[in-house]
Amino acid sequence: GCGSHKLISSDIMSAVAVIIALAATIINILTLFDRLPEAFKPPRDSLTVAFANDCFVNLIAFGDLCIGVYLLNIVAMHYRYSESYCDQQFKWLTTKHCDLLGVLSTFGTQLSLFAMVALGCFRAHTIIFPF
Repeated sequence: GCGSHKLISSDIMSAVAVIIALAATIINILTLFDRLPEAFKPPRDSLTVAFANDCFVNLIAFGDLCIGVYLLNIVAMHYRYSESYCDQQFKWLTTKHCDLLGVLSTFGTQLSLFAMVALGCFRAHTIIFPF
């Protein structure tokens, strides 16, 4: 055998992952329910700072929600494979589920990063050119 390797190395890290995953998922769902309706209001004559901020916050919330869902799945797989992960590693890594989680993780992190950089640039522009 290959020992008692786990998907998440320690019980403490597993508990932390559960807390972060639940917080990221719940908080970002609430954020999207609160902010998303702003994106579907009748079009404005011009792009306002508040509307742009809402758009960026929605993008960040959606990206972070993807990460929360990813973490929830990783924790679920950690408990599913429990002590047999080492023996099941190849099987797990070749599943469509694992592939999808890889895409979800990459998409979520890149979307959040892009939106934060864009928000920072937008805010810098509004400070440098206030009118």
